Amino acid sequence: MEGTGSYSLPEDLALAEVARALRGTGQWGWVVDSRWLWVYVTNDSRLTTGGGVELAPYPIGSHLFGPEAVRTGPQWRFGANTPEFVRGMFAGLGSLVLADTPGGRDRLRELVDPSLCDPAAMLFADLVRDRRPCARLKGPRRAPGPR
Repeated sequence: MEGTGSYSLPEDLALAEVARALRGTGQWGWVVDSRWLWVYVTNDSRLTTGGGVELAPYPIGSHLFGPEAVRTGPQWRFGANTPEFVRGMFAGLGSLVLADTPGGRDRLRELVDPSLCDPAAMLFADLVRDRRPCARLKGPRRAPGPR
């Protein structure tokens, strides 16, 4: 895990461009690849996560919801530093992560930290019943206009 100093830009040219734009405009940002592996975190985000006194370490190269990421969070002074926060993130992003994971839910269960198994089980149950990976992210459809 990398801790001090700025992180290198991702090797992927498109992701490097995103990282460069985030860095150049002073944004808080994480960049993950198509497999949801951390590939970059801005210094602004790291400084905030470090409580304004240090650049917090991030597990570059590990899965966003993997064991290393879940172990790293509690070291941070701010951000996704509690199991409840990480579970909330996984509940919100899990259907997208699942849709991007070759091997589906069985492979995703292998990748995520065991502490996320309960939310993962709920997510998987919803998806099996629903058969639409992003269904939980969309609200009911309503006709436009006044109510």
